[in-house]
Amino acid sequence: QLGTPCCFASPRVHARTGHGFIQLAGEAADAPATMGACCAVREQDADEAPQMMRQARSFNQVLAERGERHRTYTQSESLEQEWEIVSHSVEADELARLRALHEAVQDLDSHPACSRVPLNRQAQTLLRFLRGRDGSIAAAEVMFRNCLEWRANFCFDEKIESWRNELKQGTSKRARLFLTYGTDSDMCLDQFGVPVWLMRLSVSDPAGMVREVGRDIMLVNSLHRIDAMHSHLRCAMFRNGKMVRGCVQIIDVGDYGKHGVPKWWQRMFDGFQVGKEAFKIFDLNFPETTRKIFIVRTGSITMRIYRMVQPMVPPRTQKKMKLCGWDAAEWADDLQAEMPSGCTVPGFLTNDSDAALASARPLGGLVPTGGVVDEARLEAALRCSKSTVLTKPREDAATEPSADHSVHARRLLIPFPIILVVVIAAALSGARALSLMDFGIPGDV
Repeated sequence: QLGTPCCFASPRVHARTGHGFIQLAGEAADAPATMGACCAVREQDADEAPQMMRQARSFNQVLAERGERHRTYTQSESLEQEWEIVSHSVEADELARLRALHEAVQDLDSHPACSRVPLNRQAQTLLRFLRGRDGSIAAAEVMFRNCLEWRANFCFDEKIESWRNELKQGTSKRARLFLTYGTDSDMCLDQFGVPVWLMRLSVSDPAGMVREVGRDIMLVNSLHRIDAMHSHLRCAMFRNGKMVRGCVQIIDVGDYGKHGVPKWWQRMFDGFQVGKEAFKIFDLNFPETTRKIFIVRTGSITMRIYRMVQPMVPPRTQKKMKLCGWDAAEWADDLQAEMPSGCTVPGFLTNDSDAALASARPLGGLVPTGGVVDEARLEAALRCSKSTVLTKPREDAATEPSADHSVHARRLLIPFPIILVVVIAAALSGARALSLMDFGIPGDV
């Protein structure tokens, strides 16, 4: 069944590789931000496609913009390329299971969630669900079918596109609040050209954001970011000619003292309360989002609690996660190993000096009652989001001793051990998706 062109990274070179598939090269920035936008619109629906599909950049459009001569790529051809890429990225046994899952969901072609984007025929998408259920074909099929029902009932595509446009315009109260006080960012590109996802829970104010914008749009904003990440992963697959198993995620939970945000304990507990319901949605509908998770700047109590709950964590999840204390030396080398040659990560993630901690971004902060955003702060946040973070830290950031390190080490903690065991056990057991929950406690008693 022929359709409109595939909508991911532009092909500069259409060369047969040693494995026989077409390796496509392009720019990460060319990828649309909608999961499954590749092979986006079925031909018979093209005229009725929503605006988000019409705005997606196709292979053919990008090639035309660059003045390159090419033929038209159909949906069927791009799906064939995807299956060839995936088949050469997995072992024979897993490929056999994947083909069995593909066969089991062929009746979903007319499902509302697949009517324009053929999620049930995308090898990479189906493989994520298969791995999300540890290779069980039956369990993966149930998970995938339930996901499609949720996407259709939630009006996922429409809500994500509407929110994306609202953020882009940046004029509504809630968009301005997220742009100013949001604590997630694409830090830099990893070795596969996929954005590294930085989550600074340490400076977030989830209760304040719920008060001003409501839970519904907070969920949509989180889904928007997860959806965009899966778009980047698909783009990297076509660009590199091989599967990328997920993104690198950094969850910063440290109490930065004078360089952070007040009421750390209360904000972390609020994060659990706000995020616990959303987490279930992430885990059930977005498997295999991450390949490596760095939880940084935790304290000694957190480390002890993690050891207590570690037997409850699936082995595959344990391999993905690295729970680190306060010192950057615990994770800096492993994090750098995920980056391309010559990439320098931000200073606050490579050393513990006072100047490095002061340079940490995004700033986050307590959301003002009434939601009135200071224009200067909004402009500063926008400049930060647009600027590159691939620069080296200042010399003083690398050499100045931290005046506040001892304060973090001596900080007395409110005794919440039972709550923390529950929070960490729940979060770690489902860490194959993304969580808004608290992972860390600074300092020692």
